[in-house]
Amino acid sequence: MRVLVTIPKGDVFDSFFDEEAKKMLSELGEVEYNEGEMRLSEEELCKKLNDKDVCITGWGDGPFSEKTVGCCDKLKVIAHTGGSVGNLTPDCVYDKGITVLSGNEIYADSVAEGVICYILSSLRRIPYYTNKMQNDGWHEKNWYNEGLIGKKVGIVGFGAVSRYLLDYLKPFRCEVFVYSRHMSDEDAERYGVKKKDMDFIFSNCDVISLQLAQNKENYHIVSFDYLEKIKREALLVNTSRGSVLDEKALVKTVEKNGYRAVLDVFEQEPLPMDSILRNNAGIMLIPHMGGPTMDRRVFVTKELIRETGRVLNGEKSYLNISREKMHFMTK
Repeated sequence: MRVLVTIPKGDVFDSFFDEEAKKMLSELGEVEYNEGEMRLSEEELCKKLNDKDVCITGWGDGPFSEKTVGCCDKLKVIAHTGGSVGNLTPDCVYDKGITVLSGNEIYADSVAEGVICYILSSLRRIPYYTNKMQNDGWHEKNWYNEGLIGKKVGIVGFGAVSRYLLDYLKPFRCEVFVYSRHMSDEDAERYGVKKKDMDFIFSNCDVISLQLAQNKENYHIVSFDYLEKIKREALLVNTSRGSVLDEKALVKTVEKNGYRAVLDVFEQEPLPMDSILRNNAGIMLIPHMGGPTMDRRVFVTKELIRETGRVLNGEKSYLNISREKMHFMTK
């Protein structure tokens, strides 16, 4: 068994591969690493994949082109240490019979944890009161905060993150509403949620979490028309992709309507210093750290190695990304 790891050497590689992960991979077969500090070119990838059974990829790789796939006569598994493979493994990969695995499920779990963290931090006004303690000594006389218990929560989009988020919301006894083009009535009943349109969610929910894939259909889908419906003191959280939200409309409506927002993702990253999103008391900004947390990176690698072994033994993997699932992922 021969394995190619395309991730170039550097901090990102080191965060995914500790010595234990390297040892696990060596037990799977003969391993060739990308020893350079740059991504492999199409020509380099073709040459290196010619005799490989497994390819382990990372952020910034791909996509696998018709030419690349044509060089992969022996390739059985692509294991992606990132989450979405929407831009990595087009139909030609599946046409070739190659199994695609990714860390999407593990990442989704971590992002859902991050959503809960952001919601609680904002509702309880943790950043505000931390700053008060540092600079003023104590809170004001008429201080105020909120909790998540019993809130009406709206989830816009229903993928892996949303599924994990529902589990994390259970202890808070929230009433949960979901907007999704793809959720069936049977799934809504199974997950214990109520299907609603976006008008309802943005008009009625206390907390709104955006969990939408990045694609042409979802560009600025959260527009001024929806944002202006958000209730005063409600909370909007975006941990999906920056492009699903009209940032200019967000600033206008936050200032006008008095709701709050937590943004972990942005249309331009890193966020420019002169961005209109900065220095707004109603918007909490996080530099795209919702998930996976750093400690989960090596875990992702080890799980992918284990699951690759299962696939090579003819077993099914919970990290498998089907062709259909790939088409719904962020592009």
